[in-house]
Amino acid sequence: MAVLCVSCDEDDDPGDAAVDALGVDAGPVDPSVDTGPAGTPDTFDPSVDTGPPGRPDTFDPSCHYDCFFGVTCIDGVVWEQIHAPVPCASWTGMCPRRELGRCTEGCSDRVPTVTFLREADWTLWCEETEASRPGDPCTTDDECQPPQGFEPSGRNYLACDAASSMCVSIDPPVDPEGRCAASFDGIASGVYGVQEDPSCGSGWCEFSSSHECHACALPCTDDWDCPPSQRCEEMADLTDRGAVTRTGICGGRELPCD
Repeated sequence: MAVLCVSCDEDDDPGDAAVDALGVDAGPVDPSVDTGPAGTPDTFDPSVDTGPPGRPDTFDPSCHYDCFFGVTCIDGVVWEQIHAPVPCASWTGMCPRRELGRCTEGCSDRVPTVTFLREADWTLWCEETEASRPGDPCTTDDECQPPQGFEPSGRNYLACDAASSMCVSIDPPVDPEGRCAASFDGIASGVYGVQEDPSCGSGWCEFSSSHECHACALPCTDDWDCPPSQRCEEMADLTDRGAVTRTGICGGRELPCD
């Protein structure tokens, strides 16, 4: 049995796929037989119809292509390549992928590096919603967003400098100091969320299901409003014990406990 390792890709999809254990056990090689173009297994029976040149119809059971996760924009369409092994017998020449969305103004020339990819982040690959960089022209802070950045560390924190009319780097938000002083009376055990708390400088308190773990919380409308390791999440607002609503709070941290 021969083992062939190749890198499989296509012109419109840069995702890589590696194939392992491609081959057929067909006895020794006859040097008088033309075994086809490069890439054809070197143990091959010419009496067997193997399909297109270079592709056998019998594979080692472990033969598969390893497809890796990735997002790319091609001709204004944003694709997500699926992370999964594909049996060689099912290989079509490309890794499986699904369409995430279509850009209005075509693909961005800036390829983002996001620390946490969510379904809604596909627009970052589009020209009309590409993330900003320091030095981009602006008139308002909003023009220096969206929040996901390009640096390996993740999110860029930018604001519009009025003097230069350019986006400039700013310090990221930090967690508010102080512990919650609000009462958790009336909030059932096992329930977690946030409530308004004037004792916190941020005006909000986040608590866990035990209510013994709690801390002042940072309200947000986007990830931009949160520290680098946190995301803006919709949490249950238990301020009015009789009607639970939801509000944006920077989440993803471990709460200190009493």
